[in-house]
Amino acid sequence: MGGRELRYGNDRIFRLRFPEPDIPKWAARFPSAGSDDLLDRIRPLVLVRGHLTRPEFLEICAWKSVRTKPRCRKNSAHRIETLTRAALATSDEALKIDLRRLLDGVEWPTASTILHFCDAPALPDPRLSGALVAGVRQAAQVHEGVAARP
Repeated sequence: MGGRELRYGNDRIFRLRFPEPDIPKWAARFPSAGSDDLLDRIRPLVLVRGHLTRPEFLEICAWKSVRTKPRCRKNSAHRIETLTRAALATSDEALKIDLRRLLDGVEWPTASTILHFCDAPALPDPRLSGALVAGVRQAAQVHEGVAARP
């Protein structure tokens, strides 16, 4: 069991907890269709406006995870605007994630996806958070490590 380790310098970022040949099987569970469209369409509007609208938020959340849609719908337009505006306004990377996680239905994978789609500069591909589903330990640290490094 287990696979290869991914390292950044001397730091171990994560170790696969499944055989490396199984990567295509796991990757197939996370389609990339629509991410470029979302990024091209929503990102410029959010950067100018300084926050997500409820429809934009729900679209990003649905793209990331169908399972969280009912919980994400519990968020009011005001709550989404307030928390995403505050998250975009701060330079504190941890706070950006924590503020987004205050939204119903948003945990690390979705928070990092919103960060990727809406923050300047664009962060690495949000499908990296699929590592959480694939069984990678400490996925939150993986995201911090990827986001903090060029």
